[in-house]
Amino acid sequence: MSLDKIMGPVLAQTAENADSQIRQIQNELFKVYLDGLLRAYERVAPDDRQKMMHALKGMIKQKLVYGQEIIAQEPNGKYEPKKALKLRKNLELTRREVCNEIGGLHEITLYKYETGQLKVTPLWKNCTGYVRWLYENGYNPFKIKNEETK
Repeated sequence: MSLDKIMGPVLAQTAENADSQIRQIQNELFKVYLDGLLRAYERVAPDDRQKMMHALKGMIKQKLVYGQEIIAQEPNGKYEPKKALKLRKNLELTRREVCNEIGGLHEITLYKYETGQLKVTPLWKNCTGYVRWLYENGYNPFKIKNEETK
């Protein structure tokens, strides 16, 4: 029996264990981070809590997008502004309506995405809500994979 046949399954199991441990560590770090945010929120003046909540909602949306397996490297795929514009128009939505649905996105920014004046990438935190909206409405230029389809 060759060494490759013996070591192949061992190496595969080791890689699976490492991936599992990395996910566990990431989850623990996220919990620690959330605990810190909660403590900070409790110390913030009531008037500033609304601003903090808005920022947290943006972070949560970003986490949801990354949680849907946007890989941590420049993805394969290309955003095409004309397809995104066509999608919005087919849905009979104004830029304002899309921005309100996404939250935290300005109409001018959406205009620049749809005209190609601004680059859209799922790895840039300012784009994650828009990328998520595109994905949920049937345009998936970055080949995002939902965990259920793996």
